[in-house]
Amino acid sequence: MFDKSQAAMQSIVLHHIGNKANEEGIRFSRTLLSVPDPDLNNILMNYFTTGFKNEVFYNFYHPLNELDKNLMYSTLRKVFDDPELLLEQSVIVAEQLYNCSNHPKIKSGELYMVYFTDLVVEDELTDAIGIFKSENKETYLKIFPKGEGFGLLYEDGINIQKLDKGCIVFNTEADLGYKIVMVDNINKNSEAQYWKDEFMQVKPRPDNFYATTQILDICKGFCEQVLVPENQIEKQEQIEFAQKTAEYFQTHEAFDQNEFEKVVIDKPKLQKAFNDYKNMYVESNEIELDESFDIAPGAAKNAKKYFKSVIKLDKNFHVYVHAKPEFIEKGYDEEKEMNFYKLFYNEEN
Repeated sequence: MFDKSQAAMQSIVLHHIGNKANEEGIRFSRTLLSVPDPDLNNILMNYFTTGFKNEVFYNFYHPLNELDKNLMYSTLRKVFDDPELLLEQSVIVAEQLYNCSNHPKIKSGELYMVYFTDLVVEDELTDAIGIFKSENKETYLKIFPKGEGFGLLYEDGINIQKLDKGCIVFNTEADLGYKIVMVDNINKNSEAQYWKDEFMQVKPRPDNFYATTQILDICKGFCEQVLVPENQIEKQEQIEFAQKTAEYFQTHEAFDQNEFEKVVIDKPKLQKAFNDYKNMYVESNEIELDESFDIAPGAAKNAKKYFKSVIKLDKNFHVYVHAKPEFIEKGYDEEKEMNFYKLFYNEEN
């Protein structure tokens, strides 16, 4: 996603953010954080930059398309123009986060604001601003020599392997709302969305990764909500669609809806149903989606995981279909008055 091998942390600010709903307030730092120890510097660099696994990029936005009215965008733009303003502008960022922390379940924690130099994102060398919040504390044992043996103490601290919340805003594509990566490892309940939706006010960047993910979500929803027995669709047809979809995304470099329909959906009635479902999805989620785009390998590599090719029979059997759904036949036994599946295979493993 990005390369930190040349990067350095030019300056760091640390504040403590309480829960506004509980009137816990903010504890501001009036100076930059000093980190003279090179080992501690490396630990912090790894802590701030290794938690970003998702390949989705985001942009700042404003509901009325007035980007300068996005508080975080305008604040960070001032810092990019003059990095010496990091401490001053971090107060605005801290106040913004506190004002958004008005749900009683939101935990207090430390807010870090970091100015990075020489990060590489999509082959571009650029500066960046990182904003991170640590919420969870863990208990650690500290062992020390004592007399002829050892003693034990415990301390509460931050697990440097687990970044709770964070974003890195790269100083590129400023007119589009900057290029941003995000992570939020705290629970995904509605109150947790304040970090992305209220505090940062970002939306996914409309690139090939985003388009690939969206069309896969559409295919998954179509498979699970439309290709169902209630719509007179046999289970084999649902499984065949799922497997053909996964194969399409793993064997094609580009998505073209007309080609996709010919390869994956061979019935005009289902093609219309797919288009209706896609249009409904696009409208309800307020997104734009082209009918053709390059497939992002990172989004498509796990396409099979989007679809569960399992036939569940009462509470007795589960049939896992990995390929060749045409080798399964469904029937009805008049004597037993029960449905059945017939499986064809060459050898038993």
